[in-house]
Amino acid sequence: MEREFPVNGTEDEQLEFLVRYAVMAPSVRQSQPWNFSVRDGTDPLGPAVASFARGPGRIIVIASGNAGDPILGTHQTASVGSGERVRVEFHASRGFPSPRAQIIVSPHAGADIRIGCDAPSGPFVTPVERGRTRSATIDNAIANVIFDPKDFQGRLPAASSSALVVLEGGLATGKDDHYSIVLEGSGTADMWILGGSFVHGVREQTVGSPANHPELIAVGASVSRTGYTTMSGEQLALRSQEYDRGGLIPLIGVGAPPQPGQIAAFSGAGPGPMGVIKPDLVAPGVSILSAATSSREPDRSLLLGTSHCPPRAADAKLSEDDHCLFVDDQHAAATGTSFAAPFVTGAAAILLQADPTLTQEEMRTALQAGVHPHRSIPRF
Repeated sequence: MEREFPVNGTEDEQLEFLVRYAVMAPSVRQSQPWNFSVRDGTDPLGPAVASFARGPGRIIVIASGNAGDPILGTHQTASVGSGERVRVEFHASRGFPSPRAQIIVSPHAGADIRIGCDAPSGPFVTPVERGRTRSATIDNAIANVIFDPKDFQGRLPAASSSALVVLEGGLATGKDDHYSIVLEGSGTADMWILGGSFVHGVREQTVGSPANHPELIAVGASVSRTGYTTMSGEQLALRSQEYDRGGLIPLIGVGAPPQPGQIAAFSGAGPGPMGVIKPDLVAPGVSILSAATSSREPDRSLLLGTSHCPPRAADAKLSEDDHCLFVDDQHAAATGTSFAAPFVTGAAAILLQADPTLTQEEMRTALQAGVHPHRSIPRF
């Protein structure tokens, strides 16, 4: 029976449709978490999905997302003291038909923060307090700092205590063009960006929604294969980006082979909202050899759309083989937490065969009871 999306329905009815007919079908795996979402307890997606995992035999396993690598710059945390002014720099990505960057700024409980925006050329939007919205234009670029819930217009939940900063139009996108979120007042705020990247990103709190919901089983990715042989016979070997001891600054020109069992650098990291431990467990998600669709581009990775393959094992130079991701004409190497989640989903299905009455929490406990400790220290 076909069902149509309830265009004129309530938000709850629309969410129920998405969860039941889009997120849940055709398996218990949902592989595309939303990394750009509020983490202040008002995100409606997590509770909506979790509501389908309550009761015996109702299990939901979800990929944690691929935004964990600090070089992606999707998340940043900053604190400001009374009388201070803190600038958090970010780049705007080249977009089509024009650049557009959005930043969620979530003040912590007890924070009294004003939020504004600076352009590469100087001040852009003067910081505003909660309950206010302010806009400005510089050289055809428009910035809106929306800190009044009445102006969210569905882009953030009405009950959210966060602010939304939107930049669009003629944005500067050069590598040295730094925009900034400006914080004044006192307290700490977390920030997540879409359509850009923070100059200094952090791994923490990069598990996407709804995987960061406490009731759902979130799966991160680990390394199980350090290389493979392409369909042309070329030996390729993975390399891991390494970071300074603080796990923040990438070390240029340094890339050692990853250790089997280590956490993949891109794997979404916890904690979740309110300090919930996430992900719940990890499974192989790097260079997984799987069936390839006929429409897939042979040299394009499923991870972030990157169009390169691992370097050659012999000389560490990038492969020039146009089919370097394929191991034969029907199977290719794919990477991401979307390829880790099915391993856990399969294990959950086997456990359900043994005991169909298992609840979500009992399944989490059973799965975690069968894991092994991390076999190596991540290089980040």
